[in-house]
Amino acid sequence: MGGLKAGMPTIAVRDLEIQHRESDLVVGTFGRGILILDNYSPLRALTNPIAEKPAAILPVKKALLYIPAVPVAGGENRASAHL
Repeated sequence: MGGLKAGMPTIAVRDLEIQHRESDLVVGTFGRGILILDNYSPLRALTNPIAEKPAAILPVKKALLYIPAVPVAGGENRASAHL
């Protein structure tokens, strides 16, 4: 589980919050702001036999596609043109 520490500074954690709807873990640190573990639900499938392997692919949920609207000259919305 060493990969969960990747990029997290060595600093005091002041608050942890689980966002149940999105399956996110939000970590509030002292003086550095917040870190978010996006969609921790694949970790529920982690078992000891899987953790002992050098690598494993865990199940993931379908991702949503988000393309922000970009108004162009003429007032037209061309967000669909980016597909």
